[in-house]
Amino acid sequence: MTALHERLAALRRERGYSLRELQRRIEERTGERVAISYLSKLERGQVTPRIDTLCRIAAGYGVSPKALLGEATDDLLCEAAGRVIEAFWHDPDVVDAMSPATAAAVAALEWALALHLGDEDGSAAPP
Repeated sequence: MTALHERLAALRRERGYSLRELQRRIEERTGERVAISYLSKLERGQVTPRIDTLCRIAAGYGVSPKALLGEATDDLLCEAAGRVIEAFWHDPDVVDAMSPATAAAVAALEWALALHLGDEDGSAAPP
C-alpha cells in the first residue's frame, strides 16, 4: 500500500508539475491558496492534511479526493477512526456527557476498526 505522501509526490511527478504549478492550479480551481512549503511538507510526510486541504489538492489535479487518495484511503480512515476513538474513550468528561447513541456509534467504530486491522472476531473492541 502506498503512503499518502508517496502518492502525492508520485502524482505530481507523473503530471510533470512543479510545486508552484500545482499551487497555481489549486488556486485557479478553488480560489484558495495552499502554500508551496505546505505542499512540500505533505510530499515528505511531515504533515497530515485536513480533508478540506485534500479536496483542494484533488481539485488542482482535476480528480476526486478518492482518486487522489488511491490506496492511502484505508490508512487515513484507520488513523481518523483511531483519533475519534481516542478522543471519546480517554476523556472522562466526554464519556460522561455522551448520549447512549453516541457511545454506541463510537463502540461500533472501534469494533469495525478492530476487524479491519485483523482482529477477526472483534474481541479487542469494547463490548
